[in-house]
Amino acid sequence: MQTVTALARASLAMSLLLGTFGSMACRREVRSGAVPPAANASAVAASTSSSATTAPIAVHPLRPEWTLATSLEHPPFVVPKGVANVVAHVPAGFDETKKIHLVLYFHGAVQCAAQLAQLGEVTCKPGDAPLGGYGYDARHDDAATNTLFALPQFAFFGGGSAGKMVEKGYFTGFVTELVGATFTPGIGGLRTLDDVESITLVGHSAGFNPVLTILSRGELAEKVKNVVLLDAMFAGGEDYYASWFAKQTPESPRRFVAVYGDSGDSNGHHANLAKRLKTKAARFSYLPKGSVVEAIRAHDVTIAQLPINHYWMPTMLLSKVIGGLELPDRPVPIPEVVGDAPTRSLLAIGDVREGALDAGDARLDNDAFADEYQLQLSAGETIVLTTTGGKSLTETCCTLDVQTQVFSGDTLQATDDDGAGSFDSLLTFRAPKTATYLVRVTSFGSGDKRGPYSLRVARAPD
Repeated sequence: MQTVTALARASLAMSLLLGTFGSMACRREVRSGAVPPAANASAVAASTSSSATTAPIAVHPLRPEWTLATSLEHPPFVVPKGVANVVAHVPAGFDETKKIHLVLYFHGAVQCAAQLAQLGEVTCKPGDAPLGGYGYDARHDDAATNTLFALPQFAFFGGGSAGKMVEKGYFTGFVTELVGATFTPGIGGLRTLDDVESITLVGHSAGFNPVLTILSRGELAEKVKNVVLLDAMFAGGEDYYASWFAKQTPESPRRFVAVYGDSGDSNGHHANLAKRLKTKAARFSYLPKGSVVEAIRAHDVTIAQLPINHYWMPTMLLSKVIGGLELPDRPVPIPEVVGDAPTRSLLAIGDVREGALDAGDARLDNDAFADEYQLQLSAGETIVLTTTGGKSLTETCCTLDVQTQVFSGDTLQATDDDGAGSFDSLLTFRAPKTATYLVRVTSFGSGDKRGPYSLRVARAPD
């Protein structure tokens, strides 16, 4: 919807506790996730590259999507009867013939794993009212990696805990059960630890507890290749993280990522960690400007601060950090317009267009909205497209997470997500031939994300 709107940025607040809510499922309902709740168990309330690409992504007819909220024989925490111990997820197009790369998400305090993992209405405990899911499985899938995703349940609407991860050998047994039993229906057969190439640990908020415990015990150290902390440095642990990273070798490199919000509660811990890691990483980035995804891709250690509310951190960043870790790619088709093509107004160099992604716009088959424009360019002409998001109507923590794409016919010529920093796009494009190109403004990832944006078209400086 191309209308004039005001550009506004949210004033953000942060809290240590995060509260959210699962049932058995085997589906994908593509839509935006629920609004992150306050720190209250009853309250109801997020890959494409951020750098230019020159070729379309082919559809790969492999595994269908599969999701299961279920019980484990050896759960990490004792939970009420009927509450799922874990949600296991296989993305559509997963290639089961490859080595397994496992992403484990550890939640914070006052949480229900099933609600965090899934979209739609989710019942956390039999007899309880259904609650809106957050769809972290969809955020994982937006990263377009050939990885399996698991979200275990620790204390059910309780405090932060490492659960049985403190017990010697438990983490090894936990991963063995996941790949040897839980994921079996979704990947067409059981696997063993020998089939696991890498493990990525993601901790949000009090989810640092199991992460720190696993690293300090050193279990499966040869397989834990990536550690991601999303606003999760509230209790220190700098020495453990630095020690784990320092044990990397050229044959077995490691990645460490920490992203925190703007409340200031953990600034000191992150600064101290940066000092410890700076001398240990050949490629080190502290408070990078521009795209966080590109910073993660280019560095072994990335510590970044973004204006994101604590509650919203996983929704906004999970797909981006996973996508930046250089895990194996999973072929994902470029979203296409559903139904008739939208009206496309003509752009010219020097234009500034105020628009909005909202109901009434073109709908893509990943359920995102899109506006499309036409731009005539001569061969060799180079332009800069800057798309700035206004206050998001759906992700109320932040500005709209915009993405800009350039097509020639049906072929994607270039795309950018966060090149201008935060959630804004900066795309430089050199026309390979004289033609009329299609410029698409959409939101990053799947789901109906809505809000205003501003699109600026400029000639690239000489």
